[in-house]
Amino acid sequence: MVTNDVENTADEAMAVKELIGSNKDIILVTSAFHMVRAKKMFEKQGFNVIGYKVDYKTPPNQKLTIMSLLPSSLNLSLTEVGFREVLGRIFYLIKGYY
Repeated sequence: MVTNDVENTADEAMAVKELIGSNKDIILVTSAFHMVRAKKMFEKQGFNVIGYKVDYKTPPNQKLTIMSLLPSSLNLSLTEVGFREVLGRIFYLIKGYY
């Protein structure tokens, strides 16, 4: 089963509801940084969500060193990913999605 094309997480949650109905237990697989927002979207559609986080942006048990404080292109890229997620949460909050 495949949903129709969607543009964002809120649309995806509504498309899944149309496809399988609400009041279902689902396992939501998404990026770890995106789980909070995605889980809220699916819960709002009436799903009981069990989150399964993947695609972590930092390695487990990462040690902080003096080198961690120096700028790098990788860290700048990760900052952009985090900033976009924060903007998405603010947008959804303003739109009343949660």
